Amino acid sequence: MVGIPWRVAFALQADGWYLRSDIIWHKNNPIPIQKRLTNAIEYIFILSKMPINKYYTKQYTHNVFKFSVDSGGKGHSAVFPIELPTICIEHFTKENDIVLDCFMGSGTTAEACVKNNRKFIGFEINKDYIEVSKNRIKKFINQKELF
Repeated sequence: MVGIPWRVAFALQADGWYLRSDIIWHKNNPIPIQKRLTNAIEYIFILSKMPINKYYTKQYTHNVFKFSVDSGGKGHSAVFPIELPTICIEHFTKENDIVLDCFMGSGTTAEACVKNNRKFIGFEINKDYIEVSKNRIKKFINQKELF
């Protein structure tokens, strides 16, 4: 454990981004790990290039979201449910805003962006996951070249 999500958040903050919120995803069904403690949480960081002084929904929410890992066979071992990025997108962005996902995985955040009329930029280093996310997102958008 080297704290890469925190390092990325702090690096972006040092580069002028505003750290708006940290959210914990508490996994109801974490994937068991044999040789160390099973990680039952993941962090989500909400950052913006400009200060945001309002939220875009009227609903009250706290910063711990409890959802199960999605077992929908999307080519990734720990896909989060579409509800997770959807809550964040609706709460912190408005239509046509750009959402940056530094750890794109299977493309769940990108799918939520498309469904909620947001633009997205995603980064992923695993070539298999890039193909999974391409195939997943193509179902929701008409675009000749993706990625």
